[in-house]
Amino acid sequence: MSAPPSAPRARDEANDATKGLLITLVALGHCAAAQRVWPWLHAGGLYDFHVLAFLLLPFLRPASACSTRVFADRAVRYLVPFGAFALLSAAVWHATLHPSVPWYALPLALIRGDVGALAQGVGFTFLWFMPCLLSLTVLRSLFAAARQPVRALLVLALLAVHGLLAGCSLPLPLNPLPALFALPLGWAVGALAPWQRGRWLFLAVALACGAIAGVTVDHINVASLSLPDWHAPDRLLLHDVYAVAATLAAVHFGSVLARVPGLVPIGRYSLVIYLSHQFVLKFIEFWSQHQPWYAASAGKIAVAAVAVPLSLLAGWGLARLLDRPQIRPWILPQTLRDWPVTARLLRPALDPAQ
Repeated sequence: MSAPPSAPRARDEANDATKGLLITLVALGHCAAAQRVWPWLHAGGLYDFHVLAFLLLPFLRPASACSTRVFADRAVRYLVPFGAFALLSAAVWHATLHPSVPWYALPLALIRGDVGALAQGVGFTFLWFMPCLLSLTVLRSLFAAARQPVRALLVLALLAVHGLLAGCSLPLPLNPLPALFALPLGWAVGALAPWQRGRWLFLAVALACGAIAGVTVDHINVASLSLPDWHAPDRLLLHDVYAVAATLAAVHFGSVLARVPGLVPIGRYSLVIYLSHQFVLKFIEFWSQHQPWYAASAGKIAVAAVAVPLSLLAGWGLARLLDRPQIRPWILPQTLRDWPVTARLLRPALDPAQ
C-alpha cells in the first residue's frame, strides 16, 4: 500500500493497478455480506494472500538503507497515519456501538502490539498492518546490511522457524512476528519475479493452489498468525505456495490490469483506502442487518455489490482530500522532516541558515 506522493513524479501504473486489484480483494474479503454468501472468501481463498501480498510487494525493490534516519522516516510515514486512524476508529467505536470499552484499551493495545485488544479498542483488526510494515522495513534493511555469512545463517534460521511462527500470537510492539513470517515468502517473490516467463503457468498454479486452499485450509489470519503450523506442514506449504504464486501472478499482469478503468487511481491511494474502507463496510452492514430483505442470499449479494465499490470510492475521495498540501503533512507525512510535529524540532539541526 502506498501513500500519495509528496511531490509530482512519474508513477508506475502497472504497480498501481496491481495494488488496485489487491485492495479491491481486501475490501471484498472484509465484506461480511460477501462472506456469508461465499464462505470461502473468509476460509482460505482471499485470506490466503490479499493483505499478505502487500507485505510481499516491497521485495520487488531493494531494501531501504540501514540508518537511523531512514528508520525514523519510515516510522513517521507508517505510524502517523496508523495513529490518526486508530484514534478515529476508537472515537467512532466508543460513540456508537461500544461506549463501555475502557479508555485505556487503545493505548494499552498499541503499546503491547496486541491485535485482539486493538480490535476491541477500535472495532477493527486492520490497523495491525502499518506497524508490521515498519517492522518488515527495518528487518529487511538489517538483513541487507549484514555480511554474507551472517545472511546465510539468518536465512537458515528463518526457514527453520517459519512453521513455528505460524500459530504464534504473542503480542509484541510493532507486530514483528508476521513480518518475520513474511520474510522468506518475500525473498521467494523477489527471486522468482525476474524469471517469470510463462504467465499462464503462474496464474494456473495460483488458481489451483487457491482452490485447494479454499477447501482444505481453515480461516487464515496473518495479523495474528492463525495459520497452519508445523504440525500440518502440507497445509502450511500450500498456503505459502499460493501466497507467492498469487502475488507473482498479480504483479505479472500489472500492465494488463492498468487498462482496467479505476484500478490505477484506487491503487495509487491504496493506503488510505485500506485504513478507511471498513468504516463504510461496517456502516452498510449494520444498516442492512435491520432490513427484512437481507436474510435472503440475493439481499446479501446486493449489499456486497454496493458496499465494496462504495468503500473504495469513499476511500479514494478521502485520499484526495488528505492529499491537499495543507492536510497531507499532518496525516500522511513521507519523512521525519515532512511531519509538522517533528519538522519544527529538526529545523535548526537541518537548516544551516538558522
